[in-house]
Amino acid sequence: MIQTGYRAAIAADSHMTAQAGMRIAEVGGNAVDIGVAAALAATVSEILMCSLGGSGFFMVKLRGKDPELIEGADMNPAIDHLPATGSDAWHQVHLPYGDGVDVMAGHASIAVPGVLAAAEATWKRHGSLPWKEIVAPAIELAGRKIPVSPMLGGWLATAGRPLFWRNQVSRNAFFDGSRPLDTGEPFQVDGLRQTLEAIADQGADAFYRGDIGQRLVDDVRDHGGFVTLEAL
Repeated sequence: MIQTGYRAAIAADSHMTAQAGMRIAEVGGNAVDIGVAAALAATVSEILMCSLGGSGFFMVKLRGKDPELIEGADMNPAIDHLPATGSDAWHQVHLPYGDGVDVMAGHASIAVPGVLAAAEATWKRHGSLPWKEIVAPAIELAGRKIPVSPMLGGWLATAGRPLFWRNQVSRNAFFDGSRPLDTGEPFQVDGLRQTLEAIADQGADAFYRGDIGQRLVDDVRDHGGFVTLEAL
């Protein structure tokens, strides 16, 4: 969806993502404020396609200067062995993309997320509004049930059961019984609002060095994965 205003033009898969950007534009945010706020909102409104636990990149072009790329790619933690294929920690999943593709899933496939650090770094370098204002639209979205977007609905139909069914929190959020949610049906992820509130108060450190990071590490370790606090 594309929304236009006096200060900005914003394109996004979800109208809620675009509206988050417009909200920042209306209170005087610059282009980086708008882009970072929309990206954070997308981790709710376009969840599973965009994630606080994923990777992302921010490209900034200032007048008269070369483009600047701030990279938030995931990084592999140190791995000293691989769990047995077929275990809960490391299992092969077939997804029907094109002629089909096989991927490895499970806690042992989890890398160190980069997108939140990149979002904060981009805002620190070029943003103008307070960080809490940047995160506020995402918090508002996470505090209520919102409809599944067309892209998320398609992703759940394709990959919902093979990728997300094993996890209880994912089942609670994205399934109606054994059926993946369809486009337009409401969903909400337990704890996501509280996570974003901590990030608004403490910055990305809440995710990488605080209680959220510890809980991430504990869950990964308890299920055979490799992400550590040192890696975060």
